[in-house]
Amino acid sequence: IVGITRVEHTWKKIFATLLMVVSLLAMSVVAQLFFSLPLWIGLVFALGLGAVAWLLPDTDVTTRAKAAREEFGRSVAVFVELLAAERRRDAPAAVALENAASVSDAWAFRRIRQELLRARYNKVQPWTALEALSVQLKVPELGDAARIMALSGDKGAAVYEPLRALGKGLRIRMLNEDAAREARASDKMMNLVTGVAVLFVMIILTPMMLTLLG
Repeated sequence: IVGITRVEHTWKKIFATLLMVVSLLAMSVVAQLFFSLPLWIGLVFALGLGAVAWLLPDTDVTTRAKAAREEFGRSVAVFVELLAAERRRDAPAAVALENAASVSDAWAFRRIRQELLRARYNKVQPWTALEALSVQLKVPELGDAARIMALSGDKGAAVYEPLRALGKGLRIRMLNEDAAREARASDKMMNLVTGVAVLFVMIILTPMMLTLLG
């Protein structure tokens, strides 16, 4: 979902680790020559920081993937609303998917368009391809939309109301997540202000207490 393969990610980890280890070993040799620092200290630091350099790309890509999934989920909420509008005007399921995906040039919509184009060339039903994409990217919202469209494409079911209900549910969930995020940020700010206030009071009271004790 962040646009890199496992091979690219592994090579990034290897490069970062080798760069860290080689740099620290070179610094250890220089420190041994000029400052008589034992070489084993540099080796310990090289191994420890090399392990950190090996794990840092994992943390980075995990953070980026989480943010990308949240952004993709928001785009899917818009995509579902567009699908509902297409189905309301009686567009066929496959056409509705392509029309809804072509509205925006955001990266999530481009990814959906790519999957729909691949499904057309591979002669796969578009809703099947989108459900597989949702599993691959771990974005369940897209899978929900794909399953609803499958009811329309395979069985000719009327799916306008289910799509509207899904879109409404996604909007409510996103609003709740935003509210929870703002509440956490407010709590952190309140804790910071409280800590500063306590520190300020201690700074004022400490001289008075020392004077009384004296």
